[in-house]
Amino acid sequence: MVTSYTPTAEDIKTAHFSSFRRFGYPQVKEKITILLAVHPNWRKSDGTLDSFVRMSAIPERLHEAVKQLSRGSCAPAPDDNRDSLFTHDVERWLLSIGVEVEFIEPTQAENL
Repeated sequence: MVTSYTPTAEDIKTAHFSSFRRFGYPQVKEKITILLAVHPNWRKSDGTLDSFVRMSAIPERLHEAVKQLSRGSCAPAPDDNRDSLFTHDVERWLLSIGVEVEFIEPTQAENL
């Protein structure tokens, strides 16, 4: 398995189809870990904090793919930082280019 995968323009083009259809993902080329973020104003309906992904938590080499695949999609920002993304979208976009994600909640990171 590749340890530092950078998707090509062709990979991203192919990923558009699989990210929208949610099936037919390519073979996993890399596994990464992303630390989730929380904000006191971003809560689930039961009042608990909801987590999300900041673009800065995604490896820089994958930013272009995420930007391309996220076109037409948006997540509300819990604050003025507009780089907030939904975890389910990030997982789908990265899977479509062959990158499997393990999300770490901020409370879990304290125990690592």
